[in-house]
Amino acid sequence: MKRVISTLLLAVCCTMMPALMADDHHDAHERARQEQRREWNEREQRAYKHYVQQQRHQYREWNKLNAKEQSSYWRWRDKHNDAWLDHHVR
Repeated sequence: MKRVISTLLLAVCCTMMPALMADDHHDAHERARQEQRREWNEREQRAYKHYVQQQRHQYREWNKLNAKEQSSYWRWRDKHNDAWLDHHVR
């Protein structure tokens, strides 16, 4: 009985491994894509200033924000693409 359970457990682990590796590859690809898209430039600075006003936060330089604050901005930014930015922010 022990041998059957061990064999089943090994089989489950072996079948899950490729799926987990595929997720890791997808996550790494997605992170690289986001990092590439998240280049800080004049457009991003303009979006950030608009975000600060919209959220009624006190303006602070980007590099002074902690990780949680930057994450909050990026979540907002993911919902407000460049077309939206061009239309709503001058």
